[in-house]
Amino acid sequence: MKLVSIVLPTYNGADYLDESIQSVLRQTYQNWELIIVDDCSTDNTPSIIEKYAKLDPRIKPQRNAQNSKLPASLNAGFANAVGDYFTWTSDDNLFEDDAIETMVDALESNPKADLAYCNVTRIDSDGNPAKAKQFSTAPLFLYVYNVIQACFMYRSDLHRELGGYDTSLFLVEDYDFWIRAFRSHRFIHINEVHYKYRMHAKSLSSTREREIRKKTVALLERELSSGSLSPIKRLSATIGLAYNKSMYKRSLKSNS
Repeated sequence: MKLVSIVLPTYNGADYLDESIQSVLRQTYQNWELIIVDDCSTDNTPSIIEKYAKLDPRIKPQRNAQNSKLPASLNAGFANAVGDYFTWTSDDNLFEDDAIETMVDALESNPKADLAYCNVTRIDSDGNPAKAKQFSTAPLFLYVYNVIQACFMYRSDLHRELGGYDTSLFLVEDYDFWIRAFRSHRFIHINEVHYKYRMHAKSLSSTREREIRKKTVALLERELSSGSLSPIKRLSATIGLAYNKSMYKRSLKSNS
């Protein structure tokens, strides 16, 4: 049975951290390690992590020497991961009980694929269903928006090949990782919901939306200038760039 390494980066995540850890503990697939990386929290996050680490030896706590932000925390966690498959989750989101098993099965059944991802459902701060725009989640739409979203798993070799997450790309470190991987690797989309993504006022997607959009535009411009995209990927990236530029301009007007 393959080992799955799950990294959970957190910074002052005490509000929802318990729920996030519990969602890992409930997994039907039990051969995992959970590496929780505390990015110098000042709330009671450390005590929550310590509590669970004492309860289950598969839970492995780490603490950064200084506040380093998300991409560096991810790299720190995966540097100590020993799994065959890698994934990561957030301190305010939740895996459905069969999420890990579903993605392991997909990768085991498709040896030529390097990354599998599932659909997510949105919840509000209280855990109730939240309304959100629905887009196509097919892999080719990756250039339009982050179709991978928050429920994914990839082979550990892919992480090492790409050199992990780019620490200079905070807020879009995951999107950058996906589009670099998509240049030459196959993705599998599991068209089922296996994850709950929490929408609340403190989330980065809410507080830094304009900055995220600006960095997304820069990433797509980089891909188009690389000269290595196939014609169909180039067309998709061109459409995605136009869409994200439009959304960025709209965000500027809405806050002017």
